[in-house]
Amino acid sequence: ITGTPPSQTLNFVLPVGASYVHVQSVSAATWTITHNMGFFPSVSVVDNGGNMVIGDVLYITENQVSISFSASFGGKAYFS
Repeated sequence: ITGTPPSQTLNFVLPVGASYVHVQSVSAATWTITHNMGFFPSVSVVDNGGNMVIGDVLYITENQVSISFSASFGGKAYFS
């Protein structure tokens, strides 16, 4: 925040256009992924057949997540 009331300005720094695709080639029930995006991105997962899969996403750091599923499979995780 800069300035003094009532003329204060709040400056946001937002990631722009950042994305990452992780390919999980070995079937696993837990995927640990380092994306190095520097923030907590949204995550979408699809299996090798292109079907969307819901998992439990745990943000370990701003650069790493762990996604747990009820069964092992391979596919892709999309970060944005």
